[in-house]
Amino acid sequence: DEPNRSNRLSCNSCGKAKTSAQVSGDLWECPGCGEQNRSSRSECNNCGLIQPSAKEAELGLPVGVRCRYEASSRPEFGLLPAMVEGCHEESYDLDVRPRAQPERIAP
Repeated sequence: DEPNRSNRLSCNSCGKAKTSAQVSGDLWECPGCGEQNRSSRSECNNCGLIQPSAKEAELGLPVGVRCRYEASSRPEFGLLPAMVEGCHEESYDLDVRPRAQPERIAP
């Protein structure tokens, strides 16, 4: 079976038109690559990132995403490479810093 991107109105292989159920089905957007995925998928069809939980989606950075962390308010120190390991109501657990504030994190 040939996978089709969600924006296609017909099959990439055979040209058959999508049904109305396929057009209006529940989808989630991968925060890593922007791919639209069926709700039945637990990971992205394109990049393999695990579907974020509702809390992760609300905060914007799901577990497993690479990011950069501003460890100091002094710009000469730059941004450290980091990975999101968890999230809380208003902070993230990074591999380099627990309870990091969102304003100090860059994608």
